[in-house]
Amino acid sequence: MVLMPDTTMLALFTLRRTKDAYGYECDLLESAYTRYFERLGIRLLTVPNDLDPRPYLDCIEGVGGIILSGGNDVCPRAYGEASLGSSDCSMVRDSVEQTLLEVALQKKIPVLALCRGMQFVNVYFDGRLVQDISQQLQVEHLPGERHAVTITQGQGVDFLGCLELEVNSFHNQAVTTSTLADGLVGFAQASGTEIIEGLYHPGYPLAGVQFHPERDSKPNPTIDRLIAAFKGRELFWEVD
Repeated sequence: MVLMPDTTMLALFTLRRTKDAYGYECDLLESAYTRYFERLGIRLLTVPNDLDPRPYLDCIEGVGGIILSGGNDVCPRAYGEASLGSSDCSMVRDSVEQTLLEVALQKKIPVLALCRGMQFVNVYFDGRLVQDISQQLQVEHLPGERHAVTITQGQGVDFLGCLELEVNSFHNQAVTTSTLADGLVGFAQASGTEIIEGLYHPGYPLAGVQFHPERDSKPNPTIDRLIAAFKGRELFWEVD
């Protein structure tokens, strides 16, 4: 099953912060994102990490949502902890995404958060992160490794139509049941662990997943349904 777009949505999209071959800082957009979201009828409008993103929302008509992408670690100082060795932080990116979330919540703009994006959402709502899964949880998540995820929340089961699915893993930090922000609800966990793989806010059109659907080689109808809900502003949780 391939979900075909019926209308096109324009979404603001955040970028990974990195350095080029000469050591200059730059922003990166993985082509897998553009291919994936184009298939689902979502056009990406990228947001540079060095600029205030508010003008994008103020002057561009038709922005239907915001996507917080993967890449980079969330700076531990954002949740009041010392770094345990992460070398892939970007404070400018953290600042841009904080501003985007502030505006999105104020205007009730749908937000979809992927991998690092989900982690940042948790930190934004005063949650914390496990900085190193292998050291702190003794759970091995190898890059690209696939593992089972259990849908733990009733509305999620009803909407997604399954109790379990298989996803990829590209992260060393994690949201867990003990570090989840009080205002958020987890709807999926890595099976047999306390690692949260999906969360949402019950009062805003905002949800996140820990995995990378754009990196799967085949369409996943279950995940496509979640993306379609974001696109249609009809998320499976109730919004006040």
